[in-house]
Formats: sequence, C-alpha cells, structure tokens
Amino acid sequence: MGTYGVERMSRLVGLVRKRNEIDGKIASVIGCPAEKDHVGKFLASCLFDIEIESSATEAGFDGRFRSGSLTDCTVNIKWYAKWEGLLDIKPGRLADF
Repeated sequence: MGTYGVERMSRLVGLVRKRNEIDGKIASVIGCPAEKDHVGKFLASCLFDIEIESSATEAGFDGRFRSGSLTDCTVNIKWYAKWEGLLDIKPGRLADF
C-alpha cells in the first residue's frame, strides 16, 4: 500500500472513530443500537404515536398505533437509504399500514 493508501486509511479510521462516538450517543437516546432500522422505528414511534413491539421478530409488523383513528392498527416501519423500487413485506402476514 502506497503513501496515498495509508493516508486514506488513516483518515477513514478517524472518521469511523467519530461515527462510533456518534452512534453511541444515538443508541443512548433510542435505547438500542444506532442502526438505520432502529432509528427509523424510534422516529416513527415518536411522530405517529406508535407502540413498537417488544420482540423484533414479530412477523409482518413492527408496532401498533396508540391513538387516533388508527388505534390498535398494525404498522410495518421501513427506512431505506436509497429508493430501489423494493418493498420488504411478508405476504402471508401483512400489517394494516
């Protein structure tokens, strides 16, 4: 690896350290790892008054609305980093929303 590669790797290491620090702070706010899926569920739960299921393995939905006209309806929450025309759903167990 040449000097240019070592410099780039060193810069990357510094950025990953900063990212780990920020991810730790995010995790302390949301109460779970700072993965995109967890952050999306946390945001949706706050914005739309959704009770997130305690088990992340619940097939077909991530939570239920706590209030409003959708009370008790199930919801599947997804956050995609890039739109690729795909939708991750379980055909045998669809959420209400």
